[in-house]
Amino acid sequence: MIVALLFESSVVYSLIIIPDKQTVHLSNNISSSTILNVHCKSADNDLGPQTVHFDQDYNFSFHANIRLTTLFWCNVDWKGATGNVRNSKAFDIYSTKICWIKYSDCRWYASTDGLYFFDNEKNALLFKFGWDH
Repeated sequence: MIVALLFESSVVYSLIIIPDKQTVHLSNNISSSTILNVHCKSADNDLGPQTVHFDQDYNFSFHANIRLTTLFWCNVDWKGATGNVRNSKAFDIYSTKICWIKYSDCRWYASTDGLYFFDNEKNALLFKFGWDH
């Protein structure tokens, strides 16, 4: 289902189309022996800790709010090959600024050097964040 909203700003009207549901994906592309630990939240929802094995995808779906201010953030971490170094990052995984609302899928990929975002308009992976150590 698609909902169309008409916003009035003085004399100018604009049409925003909001997909029925938004889905966020985070894929573990680090290495075959690496487990990605993920914990995502919004102001209203705590999705709980998740483990994502190599070549697997963690995803969740939701309805964006009418004001288009929905925000989800995640804490992500994994241990390096030696097991001593923990790589981590806290980042915003979903907002209408990050995941353009006209696409119902928002895709992220975890790699050895950091997190990549799939840009639907450019049809390309874009490096966004390096790991904090």
